[in-house]
Amino acid sequence: MLESYHQFLQPFHFIPSYQPFENNKSKISYFFRQVGLFGKVLKENKNIKIVHIHGSHRASFYRKYVLYLLAKFKYHKKVIYHIHSSSFDVFYKNSNPIQKRLIQKLMNNVDLVVCLSPSWQKFFESNFKCQQIQMINNVVIPPITDHRDNKIKNNVLKLLFLGRIGQRKGVFDLVEVFAKNKDYYKGKVKLSLGGDGEVKLLQSLILEKGLQDVIEYVGWVSADKKAALLTDANIYILPSYNEGLPISILEAMSYGLPIIATNIGGIPEVVNDGYNGFVIEPGNHAAIEKSIKHFLDYKDDVKVFGAHSLEMIEPYYPDNVSYQLSNCYQSLLQNSVYESSVMV
Repeated sequence: MLESYHQFLQPFHFIPSYQPFENNKSKISYFFRQVGLFGKVLKENKNIKIVHIHGSHRASFYRKYVLYLLAKFKYHKKVIYHIHSSSFDVFYKNSNPIQKRLIQKLMNNVDLVVCLSPSWQKFFESNFKCQQIQMINNVVIPPITDHRDNKIKNNVLKLLFLGRIGQRKGVFDLVEVFAKNKDYYKGKVKLSLGGDGEVKLLQSLILEKGLQDVIEYVGWVSADKKAALLTDANIYILPSYNEGLPISILEAMSYGLPIIATNIGGIPEVVNDGYNGFVIEPGNHAAIEKSIKHFLDYKDDVKVFGAHSLEMIEPYYPDNVSYQLSNCYQSLLQNSVYESSVMV
């Protein structure tokens, strides 16, 4: 997602601090190499005035804390902390007193905290003394082709889930719902699941419960494969227990898909119940069943709700997000023209 910013933010310096290596030694080695690169870029490029840090919770927070210290106190840059965490509230609540002080120090001392939704803005305002806080939409690159004609092909309603395979995302709730209704769904509904995580458990459950006709695990999803899956789907479903504002929902909306998702994080701010999808309680199997049945009974709503998704996603397109970011940068530099920034 971060790399998409380079399409509309210039000059652009992107320095990743994490790669998903299989062992911790490689992850740590990579991080410290990137810290060295980060310091070199800031030292050599005097035009950089702002460091825009994208962070989350747990290990991500502590990696970005190192970058925050360097940017703020060694190189004296303006620092933005842009929070994408789905569980920052839980992370903060469950931290010990020393960890809480570190979190408070960063949140209270960066020049600007950026969050993804009004509900998260309320949380940060209630728990920290941020110098400034601003809600900025996640950026979504619209698909090349037009997706205003969402049709159900061969009378099979196609549902799509993309993300981490596990209970936090509600994947196994979907398995239970499809197991209960497999005879009814056969030939009418097909669920495709893509992502990593507890893949072996998922595959064993599909076999054990005889769900091969109604559930398909499509593996890890590359960018091209994701576009193909979103193009082929009719409904996007994400019954998560914890989220911030999932980019996967926003991407699905840009493909003209109705959304079935839970009422957590910023989701209710982009999924309008009964307008572009349905908002349900986490773990509510009956609500999942009811939402799917609605689209089976009222097939025209697949297209109608999808058109509403397309209307609602426009503020997340690059031109609009670029405008929001530019205003933030100008404000930090007291309305002077910013020369350059670095994003990590």
